[in-house]
Amino acid sequence: MKRLLLILTHLILAMLWLSGCKEQMSNDVVVQNKHFTVTADSVVEGDWIARVLSPTHIVSNYSPADTTSFTKDGIVCFRLAFNGHDNELPKHSYHYAAMGADTTIVAFEEGVRPSKNGDTKATKWHVKVDLRNMQEKLKTDGFYATPTGDTIYKEEFKGVWIAGNIPPLSWNFLELEENEELKLHESDTTGIYEITIPLNVHQQAIPYFTEWKIDKENVNYPTIKTSMPIIDALYNMSIDDIVNGLNSDGKPTSFPRRVNHTRMNYPIMLSLAYLNPKESMETLKSSVENGIITHKHKRSIWPINTDDISWAMAAWEIYSVTGDKKWLKWAYDVVKKTIDEEYEINGDIVTGLIHGGGQFAFSQGQFYPSWMEYKDIYETASLSSNVFFERAFEILNDMGDELGIDSDYGEMAQNLKDAINEALWNEQLHHYFQYTYVYASPVQSPVIDNFAQALSVLWNIASDDRAENLMMYTPINYYGVTVTSPHYESEDIINLSEVVTPMVQAFWNLAAAKTENEAMLRYGLGAMYRAQALQASLLALYEAILAVLQVTWQWCFAYTQE
Repeated sequence: MKRLLLILTHLILAMLWLSGCKEQMSNDVVVQNKHFTVTADSVVEGDWIARVLSPTHIVSNYSPADTTSFTKDGIVCFRLAFNGHDNELPKHSYHYAAMGADTTIVAFEEGVRPSKNGDTKATKWHVKVDLRNMQEKLKTDGFYATPTGDTIYKEEFKGVWIAGNIPPLSWNFLELEENEELKLHESDTTGIYEITIPLNVHQQAIPYFTEWKIDKENVNYPTIKTSMPIIDALYNMSIDDIVNGLNSDGKPTSFPRRVNHTRMNYPIMLSLAYLNPKESMETLKSSVENGIITHKHKRSIWPINTDDISWAMAAWEIYSVTGDKKWLKWAYDVVKKTIDEEYEINGDIVTGLIHGGGQFAFSQGQFYPSWMEYKDIYETASLSSNVFFERAFEILNDMGDELGIDSDYGEMAQNLKDAINEALWNEQLHHYFQYTYVYASPVQSPVIDNFAQALSVLWNIASDDRAENLMMYTPINYYGVTVTSPHYESEDIINLSEVVTPMVQAFWNLAAAKTENEAMLRYGLGAMYRAQALQASLLALYEAILAVLQVTWQWCFAYTQE
Protein backbone atom coordinates (compact mmCIF):
# COMPACT_ATOMS: atom_id res chain seq x y z
CA MET A 1 0.00 0.00 0.00
CA LYS A 2 3.00 2.29 0.25
CA ARG A 3 2.94 2.58 -3.52
CA LEU A 4 -0.70 3.71 -3.45
CA LEU A 5 0.09 6.35 -0.84
CA LEU A 6 2.96 7.59 -2.98
CA ILE A 7 0.70 7.83 -6.04
CA LEU A 8 -1.98 9.71 -4.10
CA THR A 9 0.69 12.03 -2.74
CA HIS A 10 1.88 12.72 -6.26
CA LEU A 11 -1.64 13.57 -7.39
CA ILE A 12 -2.18 15.93 -4.49
CA LEU A 13 1.19 17.60 -5.02
CA ALA A 14 0.41 17.96 -8.70
CA MET A 15 -2.77 19.86 -7.94
CA LEU A 16 -1.17 22.08 -5.31
CA TRP A 17 1.99 22.95 -7.22
CA LEU A 18 0.25 23.31 -10.58
CA SER A 19 -2.00 25.91 -9.01
CA GLY A 20 1.15 27.90 -8.22
CA CYS A 21 2.87 27.31 -11.52
CA LYS A 22 0.77 29.78 -13.48
CA GLU A 23 2.23 32.77 -11.69
CA GLN A 24 5.76 31.41 -12.09
CA MET A 25 5.55 31.13 -15.89
CA SER A 26 6.08 34.04 -18.26
CA ASN A 27 2.81 34.64 -20.14
CA ASP A 28 1.62 31.15 -19.16
CA VAL A 29 4.08 29.53 -21.59
CA VAL A 30 4.60 25.88 -20.76
CA VAL A 31 6.96 24.94 -23.60
CA GLN A 32 8.17 26.95 -26.57
CA ASN A 33 10.50 26.14 -29.48
CA LYS A 34 10.90 27.16 -33.11
CA HIS A 35 8.07 24.86 -34.21
CA PHE A 36 5.30 25.31 -31.63
CA THR A 37 4.26 26.96 -28.37
CA VAL A 38 2.23 25.37 -25.60
CA THR A 39 0.53 27.70 -23.11
CA ALA A 40 -1.79 27.02 -20.22
CA ASP A 41 -4.80 26.98 -22.54
CA SER A 42 -3.55 26.65 -26.14
CA VAL A 43 -1.14 25.14 -28.64
CA VAL A 44 0.12 27.23 -31.56
CA GLU A 45 2.11 25.77 -34.46
CA GLY A 46 2.24 28.20 -37.38
CA ASP A 47 -1.31 28.63 -38.63
CA TRP A 48 -2.51 25.67 -36.58
CA ILE A 49 -4.10 26.58 -33.27
CA ALA A 50 -5.76 24.47 -30.59
CA ARG A 51 -7.68 26.27 -27.85
CA VAL A 52 -8.90 24.85 -24.58
CA LEU A 53 -12.27 26.46 -24.01
CA SER A 54 -12.95 24.49 -20.83
CA PRO A 55 -11.79 21.29 -19.11
CA THR A 56 -14.32 19.45 -21.28
CA HIS A 57 -13.96 21.28 -24.60
CA ILE A 58 -11.07 21.69 -27.10
CA VAL A 59 -11.26 23.12 -30.63
CA SER A 60 -8.53 22.94 -33.27
CA ASN A 61 -7.99 23.93 -36.90
CA TYR A 62 -5.23 21.34 -37.37
CA SER A 63 -5.20 19.48 -40.69
CA PRO A 64 -2.42 16.99 -41.55
CA ALA A 65 -0.64 16.76 -44.87
CA ASP A 66 -2.81 15.74 -47.84
CA THR A 67 -2.29 12.00 -48.15
CA THR A 68 -3.72 12.03 -51.69
CA SER A 69 -0.62 13.80 -53.03
CA PHE A 70 1.17 10.58 -53.89
CA THR A 71 -1.63 9.46 -56.22
CA LYS A 72 -2.06 12.64 -58.26
CA ASP A 73 0.34 11.50 -60.99
CA GLY A 74 -1.15 8.01 -61.20
CA ILE A 75 2.23 6.31 -60.65
CA VAL A 76 2.44 3.21 -58.46
CA CYS A 77 5.74 2.90 -56.60
CA PHE A 78 6.28 -0.60 -55.22
CA ARG A 79 8.65 -3.39 -54.12
CA LEU A 80 8.24 -7.13 -53.72
CA ALA A 81 8.70 -8.83 -50.37
CA PHE A 82 9.83 -12.45 -50.15
CA ASN A 83 8.34 -14.03 -47.03
CA GLY A 84 6.90 -10.59 -46.34
CA HIS A 85 10.35 -9.02 -45.71
CA ASP A 86 11.82 -5.90 -47.30
CA ASN A 87 14.45 -7.87 -49.22
CA GLU A 88 13.84 -7.48 -52.95
CA LEU A 89 15.49 -4.12 -53.72
CA PRO A 90 17.89 -1.85 -51.83
CA LYS A 91 16.44 0.98 -49.77
CA HIS A 92 15.13 3.86 -51.93
CA SER A 93 14.98 1.61 -55.02
CA TYR A 94 11.58 0.80 -56.49
CA HIS A 95 9.54 -0.63 -59.33
CA TYR A 96 7.07 1.69 -61.04
CA ALA A 97 3.83 1.27 -62.93
CA ALA A 98 1.39 3.68 -64.55
CA MET A 99 -2.13 3.20 -63.24
CA GLY A 100 -4.54 2.08 -65.96
CA ALA A 101 -1.82 0.49 -68.08
CA ASP A 102 -1.71 -3.18 -69.06
CA THR A 103 -0.52 -5.91 -66.70
CA THR A 104 2.75 -5.03 -64.98
CA ILE A 105 5.50 -7.61 -65.47
CA VAL A 106 8.13 -7.38 -62.73
CA ALA A 107 11.84 -7.94 -63.36
CA PHE A 108 14.26 -8.18 -60.42
CA GLU A 109 15.92 -4.84 -60.94
CA GLU A 110 15.06 -1.25 -60.15
CA GLY A 111 12.38 0.07 -62.47
CA VAL A 112 12.32 3.27 -64.50
CA ARG A 113 9.68 5.80 -63.58
CA PRO A 114 7.18 6.21 -66.45
CA SER A 115 7.60 9.39 -68.46
CA LYS A 116 3.83 9.91 -68.60
CA ASN A 117 1.37 10.02 -65.76
CA GLY A 118 -1.05 7.17 -65.24
CA ASP A 119 -4.83 7.13 -65.20
CA THR A 120 -5.73 8.39 -61.74
CA LYS A 121 -9.26 7.03 -62.13
CA ALA A 122 -8.09 3.43 -62.56
CA THR A 123 -9.22 1.13 -59.77
CA LYS A 124 -7.72 -2.23 -60.78
CA TRP A 125 -4.06 -3.14 -61.17
CA HIS A 126 -2.72 -6.52 -62.24
CA VAL A 127 0.84 -7.65 -61.51
CA LYS A 128 2.73 -10.73 -62.70
CA VAL A 129 6.08 -11.91 -61.33
CA ASP A 130 8.23 -14.64 -62.87
CA LEU A 131 9.63 -16.74 -59.99
CA ARG A 132 10.74 -19.73 -62.08
CA ASN A 133 14.42 -18.96 -61.54
CA MET A 134 13.84 -18.70 -57.80
CA GLN A 135 11.96 -21.99 -57.69
CA GLU A 136 14.74 -23.69 -59.65
CA LYS A 137 17.32 -22.40 -57.15
CA LEU A 138 15.23 -23.64 -54.23
CA LYS A 139 14.93 -27.03 -55.89
CA THR A 140 18.58 -27.51 -56.86
CA ASP A 141 20.46 -25.56 -54.16
CA GLY A 142 17.95 -25.69 -51.34
CA PHE A 143 18.04 -21.93 -50.91
CA TYR A 144 17.64 -18.66 -52.83
CA ALA A 145 19.59 -15.44 -52.30
CA THR A 146 17.43 -12.38 -52.91
CA PRO A 147 18.84 -9.32 -54.72
CA THR A 148 19.58 -7.79 -51.30
CA GLY A 149 21.47 -10.86 -50.10
CA ASP A 150 18.73 -12.25 -47.89
CA THR A 151 18.94 -16.05 -47.91
CA ILE A 152 15.64 -17.92 -48.12
CA TYR A 153 15.78 -21.65 -47.56
CA LYS A 154 13.47 -24.04 -49.38
CA GLU A 155 11.64 -25.16 -46.25
CA GLU A 156 11.19 -21.54 -45.11
CA PHE A 157 9.72 -20.09 -48.29
CA LYS A 158 6.18 -18.83 -47.61
CA GLY A 159 5.51 -16.74 -50.69
CA VAL A 160 5.89 -13.24 -52.07
CA TRP A 161 4.00 -10.13 -51.05
CA ILE A 162 3.85 -6.63 -52.52
CA ALA A 163 4.34 -3.27 -50.78
CA GLY A 164 3.84 0.20 -52.21
CA ASN A 165 2.62 3.75 -52.00
CA ILE A 166 -1.09 3.57 -52.86
CA PRO A 167 -3.59 1.89 -50.52
CA PRO A 168 -4.23 -0.93 -49.92
CA LEU A 169 -0.45 -1.11 -50.50
CA SER A 170 1.73 0.31 -47.74
CA TRP A 171 5.35 0.33 -46.65
CA ASN A 172 4.59 -1.39 -43.36
CA PHE A 173 6.73 -4.51 -43.82
CA LEU A 174 6.29 -5.41 -40.15
CA GLU A 175 2.71 -6.55 -40.70
CA LEU A 176 2.86 -7.41 -44.38
CA GLU A 177 3.17 -11.16 -43.81
CA GLU A 178 -0.21 -11.14 -42.06
CA ASN A 179 -1.97 -9.43 -44.98
CA GLU A 180 -3.17 -12.21 -47.29
CA GLU A 181 -4.77 -9.66 -49.63
CA LEU A 182 -1.30 -8.46 -50.65
CA LYS A 183 0.16 -11.93 -51.17
CA LEU A 184 0.67 -13.05 -54.78
CA HIS A 185 -0.75 -16.43 -55.76
CA GLU A 186 0.58 -18.93 -58.29
CA SER A 187 -1.09 -18.70 -61.70
CA ASP A 188 -1.95 -21.52 -64.09
CA THR A 189 1.61 -21.25 -65.40
CA THR A 190 4.07 -22.88 -62.99
CA GLY A 191 6.41 -20.34 -61.42
CA ILE A 192 4.35 -17.30 -62.47
CA TYR A 193 2.77 -15.49 -59.54
CA GLU A 194 0.16 -12.79 -59.91
CA ILE A 195 -2.20 -10.50 -58.04
CA THR A 196 -5.00 -8.09 -58.88
CA ILE A 197 -5.19 -5.14 -56.51
CA PRO A 198 -8.15 -2.73 -56.15
CA LEU A 199 -6.30 0.57 -55.76
CA ASN A 200 -7.85 3.11 -53.43
CA VAL A 201 -7.35 6.14 -55.65
CA HIS A 202 -9.86 8.24 -53.76
CA GLN A 203 -8.15 8.05 -50.40
CA GLN A 204 -8.87 11.06 -48.26
CA ALA A 205 -6.60 12.88 -45.87
CA ILE A 206 -6.22 11.22 -42.46
CA PRO A 207 -9.37 12.15 -40.51
CA TYR A 208 -8.93 14.02 -37.26
CA PHE A 209 -11.57 15.57 -35.09
CA THR A 210 -11.52 19.35 -35.12
CA GLU A 211 -13.38 19.46 -31.84
CA TRP A 212 -13.47 17.38 -28.69
CA LYS A 213 -16.26 17.94 -26.22
CA ILE A 214 -17.99 16.03 -23.45
CA ASP A 215 -20.92 17.09 -21.29
CA LYS A 216 -19.14 16.67 -17.96
CA GLU A 217 -16.20 15.04 -16.25
CA ASN A 218 -16.46 11.34 -15.44
CA VAL A 219 -16.85 11.14 -11.67
CA ASN A 220 -16.29 7.37 -11.72
CA TYR A 221 -12.58 8.07 -12.24
CA PRO A 222 -10.26 10.40 -10.31
CA THR A 223 -10.71 14.04 -11.35
CA ILE A 224 -8.16 16.83 -11.28
CA LYS A 225 -8.38 20.61 -11.00
CA THR A 226 -5.38 22.81 -11.80
CA SER A 227 -4.75 26.37 -12.93
CA MET A 228 -3.70 25.01 -16.36
CA PRO A 229 -6.83 24.19 -18.39
CA ILE A 230 -4.82 22.29 -21.00
CA ILE A 231 -3.78 19.66 -18.44
CA ASP A 232 -7.31 19.30 -17.07
CA ALA A 233 -8.78 18.97 -20.55
CA LEU A 234 -6.23 16.47 -21.86
CA TYR A 235 -6.65 14.37 -18.73
CA ASN A 236 -10.42 14.33 -19.23
CA MET A 237 -9.94 13.48 -22.89
CA SER A 238 -7.82 10.49 -21.92
CA ILE A 239 -10.40 9.30 -19.40
CA ASP A 240 -13.01 9.65 -22.14
CA ASP A 241 -10.84 7.46 -24.34
CA ILE A 242 -10.74 4.77 -21.65
CA VAL A 243 -14.48 4.79 -21.06
CA ASN A 244 -15.36 4.79 -24.75
CA GLY A 245 -12.62 2.42 -25.88
CA LEU A 246 -13.41 -0.17 -28.48
CA ASN A 247 -12.84 -3.88 -28.48
CA SER A 248 -10.93 -5.48 -31.32
CA ASP A 249 -14.31 -6.41 -32.81
CA GLY A 250 -15.50 -2.80 -32.73
CA LYS A 251 -17.90 -3.20 -29.82
CA PRO A 252 -17.83 -0.66 -27.00
CA THR A 253 -16.22 -1.71 -23.75
CA SER A 254 -15.52 0.00 -20.45
CA PHE A 255 -11.84 -0.64 -20.90
CA PRO A 256 -9.49 -0.22 -23.88
CA ARG A 257 -8.63 -3.56 -25.45
CA ARG A 258 -7.83 -2.33 -28.93
CA VAL A 259 -4.25 -3.50 -28.87
CA ASN A 260 -2.68 -6.91 -28.37
CA HIS A 261 -2.09 -8.38 -24.94
CA THR A 262 1.54 -7.36 -24.66
CA ARG A 263 0.83 -3.76 -25.59
CA MET A 264 -1.83 -3.54 -22.86
CA ASN A 265 0.80 -4.30 -20.23
CA TYR A 266 2.33 -0.85 -20.66
CA PRO A 267 -0.75 1.34 -20.05
CA ILE A 268 -1.53 -0.83 -17.02
CA MET A 269 1.98 -0.13 -15.74
CA LEU A 270 1.61 3.59 -16.39
CA SER A 271 -1.90 4.36 -15.23
CA LEU A 272 -4.65 1.81 -15.62
CA ALA A 273 -3.64 -0.26 -12.60
CA TYR A 274 -4.46 2.80 -10.52
CA LEU A 275 -7.43 4.09 -12.52
CA ASN A 276 -9.20 0.75 -12.92
CA PRO A 277 -7.46 -2.13 -11.12
CA LYS A 278 -10.38 -4.56 -11.52
CA GLU A 279 -10.45 -4.32 -15.31
CA SER A 280 -6.65 -4.37 -15.35
CA MET A 281 -6.73 -7.71 -13.56
CA GLU A 282 -9.22 -9.12 -16.06
CA THR A 283 -7.09 -7.95 -18.97
CA LEU A 284 -3.98 -9.65 -17.60
CA LYS A 285 -5.91 -12.83 -16.80
CA SER A 286 -7.09 -13.01 -20.42
CA SER A 287 -3.49 -13.40 -21.60
CA VAL A 288 -2.70 -16.40 -19.38
CA GLU A 289 -3.20 -19.99 -20.51
CA ASN A 290 -2.28 -23.09 -18.53
CA GLY A 291 -0.68 -20.95 -15.88
CA ILE A 292 1.72 -19.22 -18.28
CA ILE A 293 1.69 -15.99 -20.26
CA THR A 294 0.39 -16.95 -23.68
CA HIS A 295 2.31 -16.47 -26.92
CA LYS A 296 -0.67 -17.06 -29.19
CA HIS A 297 -0.46 -13.59 -30.74
CA LYS A 298 3.25 -13.94 -31.59
CA ARG A 299 3.03 -15.15 -35.18
CA SER A 300 6.08 -17.16 -36.21
CA ILE A 301 8.86 -15.29 -34.43
CA TRP A 302 8.52 -16.77 -30.96
CA PRO A 303 10.59 -17.66 -28.95
CA ILE A 304 12.66 -14.61 -29.81
CA ASN A 305 9.90 -12.33 -28.51
CA THR A 306 10.75 -11.85 -24.87
CA ASP A 307 8.76 -8.78 -23.82
CA ASP A 308 5.74 -10.89 -22.90
CA ILE A 309 7.28 -10.78 -19.45
CA SER A 310 6.26 -7.11 -19.19
CA TRP A 311 3.09 -8.78 -17.87
CA ALA A 312 4.99 -9.14 -14.57
CA MET A 313 5.49 -5.37 -14.28
CA ALA A 314 1.78 -4.76 -14.88
CA ALA A 315 0.79 -7.44 -12.36
CA TRP A 316 3.12 -5.98 -9.73
CA GLU A 317 1.70 -2.51 -10.31
CA ILE A 318 -1.80 -3.82 -9.63
CA TYR A 319 -0.66 -5.37 -6.37
CA SER A 320 1.12 -2.14 -5.40
CA VAL A 321 -2.20 -0.33 -5.79
CA THR A 322 -4.58 -2.89 -4.30
CA GLY A 323 -2.49 -4.88 -1.81
CA ASP A 324 -4.49 -7.93 -2.91
CA LYS A 325 -2.52 -10.97 -1.63
CA LYS A 326 -4.71 -13.44 -3.53
CA TRP A 327 -3.85 -11.64 -6.75
CA LEU A 328 -0.18 -11.53 -5.74
CA LYS A 329 0.04 -15.29 -5.17
CA TRP A 330 -1.64 -16.09 -8.48
CA ALA A 331 0.53 -13.58 -10.36
CA TYR A 332 3.70 -14.91 -8.68
CA ASP A 333 2.96 -18.42 -9.90
CA VAL A 334 2.31 -17.18 -13.46
CA VAL A 335 5.46 -15.07 -13.60
CA LYS A 336 7.64 -17.78 -12.07
CA LYS A 337 6.40 -20.46 -14.48
CA THR A 338 6.83 -18.13 -17.46
CA ILE A 339 10.28 -16.94 -16.38
CA ASP A 340 11.56 -20.44 -15.75
CA GLU A 341 10.40 -21.62 -19.18
CA GLU A 342 11.58 -18.59 -21.15
CA TYR A 343 14.92 -18.32 -19.38
CA GLU A 344 15.68 -21.92 -20.26
CA ILE A 345 15.03 -21.08 -23.93
CA ASN A 346 16.47 -17.57 -24.14
CA GLY A 347 19.08 -17.36 -21.39
CA ASP A 348 22.79 -17.57 -22.28
CA ILE A 349 24.93 -19.06 -19.53
CA VAL A 350 28.13 -17.82 -21.20
CA THR A 351 27.33 -14.10 -21.58
CA GLY A 352 24.67 -13.93 -18.89
CA LEU A 353 22.38 -12.11 -21.34
CA ILE A 354 18.96 -12.92 -22.81
CA HIS A 355 18.59 -13.78 -26.50
CA GLY A 356 16.09 -12.28 -28.92
CA GLY A 357 13.97 -9.18 -29.37
CA GLY A 358 10.53 -8.18 -28.16
CA GLN A 359 7.24 -7.78 -30.00
CA PHE A 360 7.18 -4.10 -29.08
CA ALA A 361 10.63 -3.75 -30.57
CA PHE A 362 9.49 -5.33 -33.84
CA SER A 363 6.45 -3.08 -34.08
CA GLN A 364 8.03 0.17 -32.90
CA GLY A 365 11.40 0.47 -34.49
CA GLN A 366 13.84 -2.29 -33.56
CA PHE A 367 14.71 -3.36 -37.08
CA TYR A 368 17.26 -5.91 -38.16
CA PRO A 369 19.42 -6.23 -41.28
CA SER A 370 17.60 -7.87 -44.19
CA TRP A 371 20.07 -10.77 -44.20
CA MET A 372 18.98 -11.88 -40.75
CA GLU A 373 16.78 -14.94 -40.53
CA TYR A 374 14.79 -15.64 -37.39
CA LYS A 375 17.61 -17.79 -36.07
CA ASP A 376 19.98 -14.81 -36.47
CA ILE A 377 17.59 -12.52 -34.62
CA TYR A 378 17.27 -15.09 -31.87
CA GLU A 379 21.04 -14.95 -31.36
CA THR A 380 20.95 -11.19 -30.81
CA ALA A 381 20.84 -9.82 -27.28
CA SER A 382 18.64 -6.72 -27.22
CA LEU A 383 18.55 -4.08 -24.53
CA SER A 384 14.76 -4.27 -24.30
CA SER A 385 14.68 -8.03 -23.72
CA ASN A 386 17.40 -7.91 -21.10
CA VAL A 387 15.91 -4.94 -19.28
CA PHE A 388 12.55 -6.70 -19.07
CA PHE A 389 14.08 -9.89 -17.72
CA GLU A 390 16.18 -8.02 -15.16
CA ARG A 391 13.08 -6.24 -13.88
CA ALA A 392 11.08 -9.50 -13.90
CA PHE A 393 13.75 -11.14 -11.72
CA GLU A 394 13.53 -8.23 -9.29
CA ILE A 395 9.74 -8.41 -9.19
CA LEU A 396 9.80 -12.14 -8.56
CA ASN A 397 12.18 -11.50 -5.69
CA ASP A 398 9.91 -8.75 -4.28
CA MET A 399 6.81 -10.91 -4.72
CA GLY A 400 8.57 -13.71 -2.89
CA ASP A 401 9.44 -11.37 -0.03
CA GLU A 402 5.79 -10.33 0.28
CA LEU A 403 4.71 -13.98 0.27
CA GLY A 404 7.52 -15.25 2.50
CA ILE A 405 9.15 -17.28 -0.29
CA ASP A 406 12.94 -17.48 -0.58
CA SER A 407 14.54 -17.56 -4.04
CA ASP A 408 17.66 -16.72 -6.03
CA TYR A 409 15.90 -14.24 -8.30
CA GLY A 410 17.41 -11.21 -6.59
CA GLU A 411 20.89 -12.50 -7.33
CA MET A 412 19.87 -13.31 -10.92
CA ALA A 413 18.65 -9.73 -11.33
CA GLN A 414 21.99 -8.32 -10.15
CA ASN A 415 23.97 -10.64 -12.42
CA LEU A 416 21.89 -9.66 -15.44
CA LYS A 417 22.20 -5.98 -14.59
CA ASP A 418 25.99 -6.31 -14.52
CA ALA A 419 25.95 -8.18 -17.85
CA ILE A 420 23.81 -5.46 -19.48
CA ASN A 421 26.15 -2.71 -18.37
CA GLU A 422 29.18 -4.72 -19.46
CA ALA A 423 27.97 -5.75 -22.94
CA LEU A 424 25.57 -3.02 -24.05
CA TRP A 425 26.80 0.25 -22.53
CA ASN A 426 28.82 2.62 -24.74
CA GLU A 427 31.07 4.62 -22.45
CA GLN A 428 32.24 6.99 -25.21
CA LEU A 429 28.79 7.90 -26.55
CA HIS A 430 26.94 7.65 -23.22
CA HIS A 431 24.10 5.40 -24.31
CA TYR A 432 23.17 1.73 -24.55
CA PHE A 433 23.43 -0.18 -27.81
CA GLN A 434 20.12 -1.40 -29.18
CA TYR A 435 21.39 -4.97 -29.38
CA THR A 436 24.43 -7.09 -30.11
CA TYR A 437 24.50 -9.59 -32.95
CA VAL A 438 26.73 -12.32 -34.42
CA TYR A 439 27.04 -14.71 -31.49
CA ALA A 440 30.65 -15.87 -31.99
CA SER A 441 32.05 -12.33 -32.00
CA PRO A 442 29.31 -9.89 -30.91
CA VAL A 443 28.86 -6.72 -32.94
CA GLN A 444 27.07 -3.79 -31.33
CA SER A 445 24.20 -2.14 -33.20
CA PRO A 446 24.78 1.64 -33.34
CA VAL A 447 21.05 2.39 -33.04
CA ILE A 448 19.63 3.67 -29.73
CA ASP A 449 16.44 2.10 -28.35
CA ASN A 450 14.92 5.00 -26.43
CA PHE A 451 12.09 2.94 -24.97
CA ALA A 452 14.46 0.45 -23.38
CA GLN A 453 16.79 3.26 -22.29
CA ALA A 454 13.96 4.94 -20.39
CA LEU A 455 13.16 1.65 -18.66
CA SER A 456 16.82 1.16 -17.75
CA VAL A 457 16.70 4.50 -15.92
CA LEU A 458 13.38 3.87 -14.18
CA TRP A 459 14.43 0.41 -13.03
CA ASN A 460 17.92 1.46 -11.83
CA ILE A 461 19.78 -0.62 -14.38
CA ALA A 462 21.56 2.50 -15.61
CA SER A 463 23.58 2.82 -12.41
CA ASP A 464 26.25 5.30 -11.36
CA ASP A 465 26.16 8.31 -13.70
CA ARG A 466 24.82 6.37 -16.69
CA ALA A 467 21.23 7.54 -16.20
CA GLU A 468 22.11 11.24 -16.20
CA ASN A 469 24.47 10.85 -19.15
CA LEU A 470 22.13 8.93 -21.42
CA MET A 471 19.34 11.44 -20.77
CA MET A 472 21.75 14.27 -21.53
CA TYR A 473 23.36 12.85 -24.67
CA THR A 474 20.47 11.04 -26.39
CA PRO A 475 19.34 12.99 -29.50
CA ILE A 476 15.80 14.38 -29.38
CA ASN A 477 13.68 16.53 -31.68
CA TYR A 478 11.15 19.24 -30.99
CA TYR A 479 8.27 16.78 -31.24
CA GLY A 480 9.68 14.56 -28.52
CA VAL A 481 12.00 11.59 -28.28
CA THR A 482 11.81 9.22 -31.24
CA VAL A 483 11.37 5.48 -30.71
CA THR A 484 14.89 4.94 -31.98
CA SER A 485 17.77 7.27 -32.65
CA PRO A 486 18.26 7.67 -35.48
CA HIS A 487 14.60 7.05 -36.28
CA TYR A 488 13.61 4.61 -39.00
CA GLU A 489 13.04 6.64 -42.17
CA SER A 490 10.02 4.84 -43.53
CA GLU A 491 8.62 6.05 -46.86
CA ASP A 492 5.26 6.99 -45.36
CA ILE A 493 6.67 9.18 -42.61
CA ILE A 494 5.48 12.77 -43.09
CA ASN A 495 7.54 14.48 -40.42
CA LEU A 496 9.34 13.80 -37.17
CA SER A 497 6.17 14.24 -35.12
CA GLU A 498 5.02 10.90 -36.53
CA VAL A 499 7.91 8.86 -35.18
CA VAL A 500 7.18 9.86 -31.59
CA THR A 501 4.73 7.62 -29.75
CA PRO A 502 2.77 8.52 -26.59
CA MET A 503 3.90 5.42 -24.74
CA VAL A 504 7.63 5.83 -25.37
CA GLN A 505 7.33 9.53 -24.57
CA ALA A 506 5.52 8.78 -21.31
CA PHE A 507 8.25 6.46 -20.05
CA TRP A 508 10.89 8.90 -21.26
CA ASN A 509 9.20 11.73 -19.32
CA LEU A 510 9.25 9.64 -16.16
CA ALA A 511 12.94 8.92 -16.70
CA ALA A 512 13.64 12.63 -17.25
CA ALA A 513 11.84 13.48 -14.02
CA LYS A 514 13.74 10.81 -12.09
CA THR A 515 17.08 12.21 -13.27
CA GLU A 516 15.87 15.78 -12.63
CA ASN A 517 16.52 16.73 -16.25
CA GLU A 518 14.12 19.65 -16.54
CA ALA A 519 15.04 20.55 -20.13
CA MET A 520 14.30 17.02 -21.36
CA LEU A 521 11.09 16.95 -19.35
CA ARG A 522 9.91 20.21 -20.87
CA TYR A 523 10.46 18.78 -24.34
CA GLY A 524 8.56 15.65 -23.42
CA LEU A 525 5.56 17.30 -21.79
CA GLY A 526 5.32 19.84 -24.60
CA ALA A 527 5.39 17.09 -27.20
CA MET A 528 2.55 15.19 -25.51
CA TYR A 529 0.41 18.27 -24.90
CA ARG A 530 0.93 19.44 -28.49
CA ALA A 531 0.00 16.14 -30.15
CA GLN A 532 -3.18 15.50 -28.22
CA ALA A 533 -4.47 19.08 -28.17
CA LEU A 534 -3.76 19.98 -31.81
CA GLN A 535 -5.39 16.86 -33.15
CA ALA A 536 -8.26 17.19 -30.66
CA SER A 537 -8.61 13.46 -30.86
CA LEU A 538 -8.20 10.34 -28.82
CA LEU A 539 -4.63 9.22 -29.43
CA ALA A 540 -4.58 6.33 -26.97
CA LEU A 541 -2.85 8.64 -24.50
CA TYR A 542 -4.61 6.83 -21.69
CA GLU A 543 -1.27 5.03 -21.61
CA ALA A 544 0.36 8.17 -20.29
CA ILE A 545 -2.19 9.70 -17.92
CA LEU A 546 -0.47 8.91 -14.68
CA ALA A 547 2.92 9.53 -16.22
CA VAL A 548 1.89 13.08 -17.14
CA LEU A 549 0.63 13.75 -13.64
CA GLN A 550 3.64 12.24 -11.93
CA VAL A 551 6.20 14.15 -13.95
CA THR A 552 4.34 17.46 -14.14
CA TRP A 553 4.39 18.00 -10.41
CA GLN A 554 8.11 17.27 -10.28
CA TRP A 555 8.78 19.72 -13.09
CA CYS A 556 6.65 22.47 -11.53
CA PHE A 557 8.28 21.93 -8.16
CA ALA A 558 11.73 22.29 -9.67
CA TYR A 559 10.60 25.39 -11.54
CA THR A 560 9.19 27.10 -8.48
CA GLN A 561 12.48 26.58 -6.63
CA GLU A 562 14.39 28.80 -9.07
